[in-house]
Amino acid sequence: MARGKGEEMAGVAEGDVVVAVLGFLQARGVMPRTVSVARGQGINAPQTERTVLQEFPHVQLVDSGPDIVANSSDEWWQVECKGQGRGTPQTQRNNFDRALASVVSYYEGTAPNESGTRAKPYLALALPSSDDYRRELKRRVRIALRVRLGLWVLLYEPQTKGIVPYPPDKDYDWPDTGRRKTPDLSEIPLV
Repeated sequence: MARGKGEEMAGVAEGDVVVAVLGFLQARGVMPRTVSVARGQGINAPQTERTVLQEFPHVQLVDSGPDIVANSSDEWWQVECKGQGRGTPQTQRNNFDRALASVVSYYEGTAPNESGTRAKPYLALALPSSDDYRRELKRRVRIALRVRLGLWVLLYEPQTKGIVPYPPDKDYDWPDTGRRKTPDLSEIPLV
């Protein structure tokens, strides 16, 4: 459930998002194969790796690529996950930009033919359900782009530690946060 306007969450570790997405995929019948754990300032990569391997012992840890690769006979997923630090709104936008650019770069159009069948490719962007990220999603990751790329949005809810999935053709159902609205260009007179 989304928070109301002005209710913002404390930081959310990327590892928490990764573990929740792995559970979501497994519940869909999609087997997580590889996980690339983020490293950097403020990230407890060893703890995330231990948690991933405890809960999903069949997963292989890798150094690069999508944060999660998972597949079934019908679906092939590549997922980019992002946590949320306590940085400025500009830092959050920069993190969002990097996550969006990464997931778009995974677009292949077709899945690799590893099992002798053609699974449908799925891209997903997994983010904490925060005002900053929801606002950026509504502004910049609209339904036409999501449908074209087959891009799912997976929102992590820290209270439940669960994922709220938005398939490519499903509108976002949270209220606007009221900041930085896109202007209605139809109201500007043509010269």
